[in-house]
Amino acid sequence: MNSKNPLGNGFTLPAGKLREPKSALKDADFILFNDCSKNFSTPKWIKKYKKPVLKTSYQIRNLVEFKSGSKFNNKFFRNKNVYLLSGIGNPASFEHSMNNLGIDFTKHFTFPDHYSYDFEKDIEPILKMFEDENINAIITTEKDYIKLKNIILNTENFFYAKLQIKVENFDIDNFTKNNQAHECSEKRRRKIFSVLEKISK
Repeated sequence: MNSKNPLGNGFTLPAGKLREPKSALKDADFILFNDCSKNFSTPKWIKKYKKPVLKTSYQIRNLVEFKSGSKFNNKFFRNKNVYLLSGIGNPASFEHSMNNLGIDFTKHFTFPDHYSYDFEKDIEPILKMFEDENINAIITTEKDYIKLKNIILNTENFFYAKLQIKVENFDIDNFTKNNQAHECSEKRRRKIFSVLEKISK
């Protein structure tokens, strides 16, 4: 669940953003919050489910150009005119990540979550503005890159933010020891955590 707004409006799709009702938490092996800030604390209503809780945060590892696959750090984009483009559930989080890297942006073109891009309708107008306003780069998310790569692969100055997920205070042995009462078997728990270990590296 997203730490900023875990339940949205409380409704499942299509009326809300939940894929399952809140009551499904009782069947979870553990509860994971993503995009956690340093001062995030677990909501009190979570405690009634008596499930292990994990907190994760996103960090941008580097910025990758679509066309060449070349990787750049944040210094490359400083003092440049930049557009942001995203179709995610929490675009403000993307802006916050850019600000944390010291990357200033002129505009952020936002689209609905899970949006299906059309080159002529969505991208061409942005590229026209890109030229008119002397923009140096357009940065999008890794999630949007998957949807955009086939329609703008050969377009220069398009970059995506390569993410790294950090699991707070992750230690499988301590976690297992502190949650022995939880019905999730150790074999299953270790399988789950092997995935978390990989994405955290």
